[in-house]
Formats: sequence, C-alpha cells, structure tokens
Amino acid sequence: MSYRGLRSGVYEGRNLQAPGMLRHGSLPRTDSSGQRSSQSHTLELAEKIAAQEAEIKRLDGENRRLASTQVVLRQELVDAQQEIQEVEALIRSIQTESDLQIRILLDKTANMELDIRSGPNLRTELQQAHAEAQSLVAVIQDLTTKTLIATRELEKANVDTKNLPELLAEHESLKQEQQMLRVTFEQEKSINVKEVKEMEEMEKDLVKMVREAEKLRLDLINVEQRARAPVPHGGGHPYSSQPPQQGIQPYGANHGISNFQTGEGIAGDNILPIGSSDGGAAPGGVNIAAQPMWGRT
Repeated sequence: MSYRGLRSGVYEGRNLQAPGMLRHGSLPRTDSSGQRSSQSHTLELAEKIAAQEAEIKRLDGENRRLASTQVVLRQELVDAQQEIQEVEALIRSIQTESDLQIRILLDKTANMELDIRSGPNLRTELQQAHAEAQSLVAVIQDLTTKTLIATRELEKANVDTKNLPELLAEHESLKQEQQMLRVTFEQEKSINVKEVKEMEEMEKDLVKMVREAEKLRLDLINVEQRARAPVPHGGGHPYSSQPPQQGIQPYGANHGISNFQTGEGIAGDNILPIGSSDGGAAPGGVNIAAQPMWGRT
C-alpha cells in the first residue's frame, strides 16, 4: 500500500475553502481508532503466539518424558527377561537337586531299614535321617514358595511387556501431533509477522496523514488570515505595493489550492464567494479549488 494511494482515499472528494465561502459539511476530524485497533490486534497476535509456544513446550516436555519412560521400560524388559531366564535355570536346578536328594533319602531309608532289620543299634541313625528328611522337606517347601513368587513376578513382567506396544503407539501419536502443531505454529507465526509488519506500515502512513492534515489545517488558517486582510481601495495587491507577477504561482498551488485572485475572481464548483448570493464571483473574493490535489497520481 503506497502513501499516495492512502492520501487519495482520504482526501478525494472534499472541498477546501477559504473563510467567507458557504459550503455544506466540515473538515473531517482525525482520530486514533485505527491506531488502537492495530495495537489491540497486535497484542492478540502476540498472546496467541505465546500460548502456542507454551503448548509446544508442554508437548515437548511430555515427549521427552515418554521417551525416557520408553528407555526405562525397555531396560526393565531386558532385566525381566534375564531374571526369567535365571529363575527358570534356578527352578530346573532346584528340581534336579530335589530329585537327587529324594533319591538319596530313599536309598538311605532303604539301607536303614535293612540295618534296622539287621540290628537294633541303627535306630538312632534312622531317627537322625528322619529329621534330615523333614528339614529337607521344609527347604523344598521354602524353595517352592520362592518359585511361586518368582512366577508371579514373571507374569507381572509379561503384562508390562504386553502394554509396552500401546505406550509406544501413544508416544508415536504424541510425536506426530507435536510435529503437526510445530508446522502449524511456524505457518501462523509467519502470517502473523507479515500482518504485524503491514499494520506497522499502515500505522506509519496514518501518522504521516495526520501530520499532513495538521499542516494543511495550518495552511488553511494562513489562507483565511490572508483572505481576511483588508484590500486597499486603489485595487492594488493587498500584501505588496506591486501586483503579483504573471507566471509566478502563489502559496498553496502545490497543495491542490487554486490561485488566490483579487478583483474579479472566478468561483469554483460548490463555492459561494463573499458578497454573492447567486453563486457568482464577487469583487475581492477568494477562490479555492473544489477538488484537492493531494494524493493524485
């Protein structure tokens, strides 16, 4: 958007007249509503960007937490598998050892029975063997309890292992969602930055237009003061002892204001000079162009 285009849209179709001229309407007043709306829109965009950055940081933290949880679960799975193998080897060794001990006890019992039959002196040895057998049974029961506990832990580890794919799938979905949000954030960020730049340019143009309007208002005040100055009865130039030279443009020609005329002036469209009731130009009237020239290309 160019500065000339903005000026053309603001000042096109307005009449600028000197005092004493009759016209409908008044000069527009400049307000800062556009400035305030651009600032509020900029603040909303900044808050939206900050909220999206906080959401991305939160998702990034969850992603890291899930990644660390995944590593821990994989390590626990490896440890559980190793423990399962060790427990299975221990169970096999316990079963083999218990079988050997039972066979040994059976052999001892058979031999003791033979010894008892052979003589009463072996009764004490038999009682001792019996006590050893009972202690071995208690050891076997203890090992069986430990085996059951290890089996339950193994089943629990298997359940955790079955839930691992679901956790991995959830992790992948969160990762994809984070990537999509990051892409959306980058796109919206670029759009918002572009809009902010455009609004800043518009704000600068509005400030320039306000300054130009203030300058034009001061020019109009000067024109009014000059128009109100008394004209000498001799019909000469009101500001100089000599009339203005032909070919020299007076003040205001470059701002879209027509040449000031003394004596018989030609009235423009929608302009009623002082001292005229039918729209004609009166002597000593001041004429200003009906259409301003600011912003025209």
